[in-house]
Amino acid sequence: MIVPIAFPARGFVDKLLPLWALINILFSIVNEVFLLQYILLAFIWPPVTHNRNDINLFRQVTDRRGEVTGVQPDRNGVEFKTA
Repeated sequence: MIVPIAFPARGFVDKLLPLWALINILFSIVNEVFLLQYILLAFIWPPVTHNRNDINLFRQVTDRRGEVTGVQPDRNGVEFKTA
């Protein structure tokens, strides 16, 4: 999958510069697996973009909540634990 990404430039350029990136998605499913001992394993991928402009590229694949499957927001201070 090739997607355009905008990133902020430093210095005298005061705009977002376009950049193309080739992204190989090896595992594209957020998966929850219940083991026999009732242990929940959650595989959560890091966020793909921090820029709201890039979300327009993914608008065709959003769900009813307007969220892209597999794209998670930043969760600062949140600890993940297994049961």
